[in-house]
Amino acid sequence: MHKNWFFFFVACWVLLPWHGQAHEYWTNQQTRNLLGPCPSYINGIEVGYAFAIPYGTIQLVDINTQEKNRAYTQDLAVTLRMVNRNFFDDRLKSVSTKIANTAVMRSVRYAGKGSKYDYSTDEIIVPGAKPPVSDAITTDEEFLKMVELRTNNLFIHVQDVQEKIYFGDLIPIQLSFANAGTGTVYVSLLSKKDFDSIFQGSQTPWQSCG
Repeated sequence: MHKNWFFFFVACWVLLPWHGQAHEYWTNQQTRNLLGPCPSYINGIEVGYAFAIPYGTIQLVDINTQEKNRAYTQDLAVTLRMVNRNFFDDRLKSVSTKIANTAVMRSVRYAGKGSKYDYSTDEIIVPGAKPPVSDAITTDEEFLKMVELRTNNLFIHVQDVQEKIYFGDLIPIQLSFANAGTGTVYVSLLSKKDFDSIFQGSQTPWQSCG
């Protein structure tokens, strides 16, 4: 009798989805679709769907001297998706970029009646993978939690851009993790309109992985 209850419990644990605060477990194939075709890899952590958009006050520019496709902004919001394939949790501890004086992680909170504010946060938890309960030796499947940085929740705030940047550029962002170490990902600089089109499904974000 006890044996039957044990197998019932295990079956429920495998089949029912896990739920965590701001995270959801995904299968291997689902994760690949969510990260896109060109993820970066930092010692077990995959980073994909990485974009930057102008953030904050847009600079006023004389239309007669305005350069085509140039992003006239001193601040960028960087959004991306992260998956930790290691079987232990990790923490994103710091961010930086060579094109700006400062880059920080920010968290957004809502104060009611549509108002919101954001503040800097010291770290972002990136939960580790969970091996399947059954047949863990012969399968390469695992259950993964994706952490998504978006401007309505968590995001990277690049401040005081020091270089000319243009829509379509790849912006280097250095990510430093407590366990996985440090690596650089390249985020595509998009206009707000193109960024919204991607997340509405009306535009394909990548032409190739070149």
